[in-house]
Amino acid sequence: MLDLEILLKKIKHRKKELVILGSLAFYFFLFFCRHILLHAADIGRFITNGREIFAGHFWQVVSTNYYSYTYSNYPFINHHWLYGVIAYLVHQVGGFSGLTLFNAGVATTAFGLLVWWSYRKHGLWSTVLAGLVGLPLIVSREEVRPETVSMLGFSLYFVILDGYVHKKLSTKWLWISLLSIQLMWQNTHLFFVLGLLQLFVFWIYAICTKNSQAIKQLGALGIASGIVTLVNPNGLNGALMPFNIFKKYGYSVAENQTLLFMLNRFKEPIQYYEVTLAVVSFLGSCFAFFISPKKTRSHLLLYITLSAIVTVATFKIIRLESFWGLMVIPLVATSIAEIQRKYHTRLQAILSNSIGIMIATTLGFAVFVAAFKTGLYSPFQPWFGLGTYPGTDGAARFIKEKRVQGPIFNNYDVGGYLIYYLYPDYQVFVDNRPETYPVDFFADEYILPQEDPEAWDALTEKYEINVIVFYRHDLTNWGQAFLIARIQDENWIPVFVDNFSIIFVKNTAQNEDLIKLFTLPDEMFRITEN
Repeated sequence: MLDLEILLKKIKHRKKELVILGSLAFYFFLFFCRHILLHAADIGRFITNGREIFAGHFWQVVSTNYYSYTYSNYPFINHHWLYGVIAYLVHQVGGFSGLTLFNAGVATTAFGLLVWWSYRKHGLWSTVLAGLVGLPLIVSREEVRPETVSMLGFSLYFVILDGYVHKKLSTKWLWISLLSIQLMWQNTHLFFVLGLLQLFVFWIYAICTKNSQAIKQLGALGIASGIVTLVNPNGLNGALMPFNIFKKYGYSVAENQTLLFMLNRFKEPIQYYEVTLAVVSFLGSCFAFFISPKKTRSHLLLYITLSAIVTVATFKIIRLESFWGLMVIPLVATSIAEIQRKYHTRLQAILSNSIGIMIATTLGFAVFVAAFKTGLYSPFQPWFGLGTYPGTDGAARFIKEKRVQGPIFNNYDVGGYLIYYLYPDYQVFVDNRPETYPVDFFADEYILPQEDPEAWDALTEKYEINVIVFYRHDLTNWGQAFLIARIQDENWIPVFVDNFSIIFVKNTAQNEDLIKLFTLPDEMFRITEN
């Protein structure tokens, strides 16, 4: 009878823990429930990629610029074509709301895998704390994008490799699972190299721990994985794309900047949090390493190594912060568990004392208030919701219903939006894929004409531009200068504006009817000094 009571208590206790973990996962899920700003996102182009592939244009989509009239046949290695197929199918079934939920589900699965791994190894509270520490980094990349699939691949690789080197997974399933994941991942997003990086680090770990079977199997699997990376539409060039993509970037993108650049430029709470976390997690994990028993040090050193690599990479390229956040979970959970093991008696003594409880509660409450004050732990931001913002299609609908003639000049951000709504009836001037245009294109034909009136006149003559579609919230210096210049330019007439876009048509006889009916009054526009 006593044994049964103990068993029932354990089951009840386990249920409570699972409810807490489920609540943590749902809380995480909410951060990815955000409206899609189609005017500044890639998802419109991804959906169109899928649509065009199903329409029989596979090779054009995976190997050429395709959507732009300026450089339609410029060679392009499409490293995310499979994500386009997935996005198109999800969109067909559930629309943009379905895409939001799909993205949130994939991200939560990636998060949940590492949370569950930590829970099985280190218990509830170490896991919950580790999950909360890593959460702001992961959810900073909450948009619907193929990067979310890379997050899932990253988590799967870690859990599978860690299970194998610690003899909890068979060699057969190691090979089947990782090669299958690799095959899909490399055709979905260029961050598939993060899986290969983990494989290499775990192989080094096997060498250091003298695990002969793991040395042999992981070494062979690494060679096999390298061969499998060639199974993509662009072969060797596709496999090497992660190492070459930035060589052809003619346009600076915020997500590819360094962490310190972003900190100096924007000074957002997330950037201060990341710098603080880098210092605290490094010092804390090193402390845990030195107080841990020799037989378990190798485990912690493995997680420190992986985390350090991703941390340094994030300082170099900020868009890797979500992967750093994922790696924080096993690192912090393991470090806390080691510290708790070493100082268990002292911690219990402190927490059994009323003064100790009061101090711990006060500190905990202060941290809680400070964390939520930054906004990093609140999913309920102005962009919270599903699908696109209301009225997103306004500019595209105006162009189609009023039969505005091209060619279109558009800014970098809005390219994906125009591709989704207007292709194939209209092609874009540019879109947000810097690698699909010559390096000098952005300097000479995109930025310079926005700054120099003579260059603008030459560009409009070269491409016979008839309409301008611009994302109003373009924050570049040249973008704002260009909009101000066009408002003051009698050769270009504003005919449409909403919360997202503005449309100008050329002041010609061809557009006479449009101009008479839809010219926006001068008093609608106000130029302010920043």
